[in-house]
Amino acid sequence: RDQAERVVYGELDLAQSQGRVVNERWHVRKNGTRFWGSGLMMPLAMDHGGFVKIFRDRTAEHQAEAALQERAERLRFFDELDNRLFNIRRAEDAMQAATELLGRQLNASRCAYADVDIDHDRFWIRSDYNSPGIRSSVGTYCLDLFGPRAAADMRAGRPLIVRDVISELSRGEGRETFEAIGVDAIICCPLVKDGRLTAMMAVHQNQPRDWLQFEISLVREVVERCWAHVERVGAEMRLRESEERLRLAVDHADIGFWDVDIVQDTL
Repeated sequence: RDQAERVVYGELDLAQSQGRVVNERWHVRKNGTRFWGSGLMMPLAMDHGGFVKIFRDRTAEHQAEAALQERAERLRFFDELDNRLFNIRRAEDAMQAATELLGRQLNASRCAYADVDIDHDRFWIRSDYNSPGIRSSVGTYCLDLFGPRAAADMRAGRPLIVRDVISELSRGEGRETFEAIGVDAIICCPLVKDGRLTAMMAVHQNQPRDWLQFEISLVREVVERCWAHVERVGAEMRLRESEERLRLAVDHADIGFWDVDIVQDTL
């Protein structure tokens, strides 16, 4: 590609006009392996001209720097997510906040959180994040419609990773369903609690995408945190309802008799 785009001649012109030029990017060896090369080119101060280029393999340093940057970005993202969820008291609002933050973080077309029915088959998407021009996927779905691979991965607690729906899935393997809702690539991470598929978090792309490992890890952790917050919000809501029923009973005790069924939690 560099040869086709005559990159080297652009570097020579910059080195001549600016006195030096730095080049740091991925390169390919003759054997096909990639490495991060750091090059410095300078013109020679000689009558016959010419250039000198110092070139080093900095793959290890580049990967270490990228890992540090990735960890810092991960901490920043989860700090923002936790802060947003902390003040939310409705489950639907928590889902909306989590999917929006994750979708924007990964620059995804769509991000959705789903509750799974007790039979492991039907699931509900109550709210989702959509980038401009992408329609919502809110609705009720049957897991088996997404094909045997997706169904097996979700029920076994394995993340479903598809980088290109058309090339990886055949007709009858869920391809039609993904195409119908505009999904060309997907990360879907299931959450299994006490042996049961409980929830899922999915990130969609409307074109093929080579998902990175840290992106998959991010989705996996977000579904866990989102579920935990939804459970906490639900418990707090049930407690408030119970306290309100008790208050009503006390306030209206002079009207008549109240029968409290502790087992069924009814008044």
